[in-house]
Amino acid sequence: MDGIIRNTKVYPLLTMLIGLFSFLISGFISGFFLSNGLLSIMLIGVFGNLLMLFVMGISDNLFIKIVWGVGGAIIAILLGFAIGEGVSWIFPSLASIIPNVVFFIVINTVFGVVQGISIYGRGSIKFFLPVSGLVSLVLGLIAETTNLMSGKFWAGIDLNLLVIVTSLGTTSGFCIGLYRSLKLKKG
Repeated sequence: MDGIIRNTKVYPLLTMLIGLFSFLISGFISGFFLSNGLLSIMLIGVFGNLLMLFVMGISDNLFIKIVWGVGGAIIAILLGFAIGEGVSWIFPSLASIIPNVVFFIVINTVFGVVQGISIYGRGSIKFFLPVSGLVSLVLGLIAETTNLMSGKFWAGIDLNLLVIVTSLGTTSGFCIGLYRSLKLKKG
């Protein structure tokens, strides 16, 4: 397993997919049984985090990492809405584009940093902050240009929320994989 983890090209993409599918699965399950809201986000955070970390083989202090993940998801989403709306209020001419991109950058960066701290400690902030920010910028631009955040529903599931939580798993999965890969490579 160390061979694939040391591969900085393959392993981060693999863990990104693990994060994406973990949060996608938990988002669908939550969407079928709950309406949108804080409880839904909490359950997605619990099950998405649990599945992602379990599949990645990160199982030490799992309960604490799950609590950090749920708290991080809630704080990230609330902060993302506040900052996104604040930016659209300050720059009303950009209100149709900027809030979603800023929202994605804030939620994914905050969640990625919280994940990094919960797994690798405070020293990982220097890595997780810029990498999560860059990945979330790309995801935010993709979501905006492809109109993924248009508020559509499918079988009662809010696709907007699904895109948001899936981006959390995608960003944190990629960052965890890259950090882990680079850490092993250094020795």
